[in-house]
Amino acid sequence: MYAMEAAEATIKQQVEYNIRLRAQLEYKILELHRYKLHESMAAQLPHSARESQDQAHQVAAAGVYNRIERIANHGSS
Repeated sequence: MYAMEAAEATIKQQVEYNIRLRAQLEYKILELHRYKLHESMAAQLPHSARESQDQAHQVAAAGVYNRIERIANHGSS
């Protein structure tokens, strides 16, 4: 009887693990679709709009980098 209960518990764990993996895969597929959509939309923008978008991205990325540095420096003090 114990072996059967252990087997059922193992199967239940595997099913839960498979569900989590499936959800992660679906999320990654959705991210990929969003990325492809963003890239195709960016390719359709005029050159000047792409430059503005790139500059805005660089400014935002610099701000994020500065925040990370402040957090890292604060944690190491």
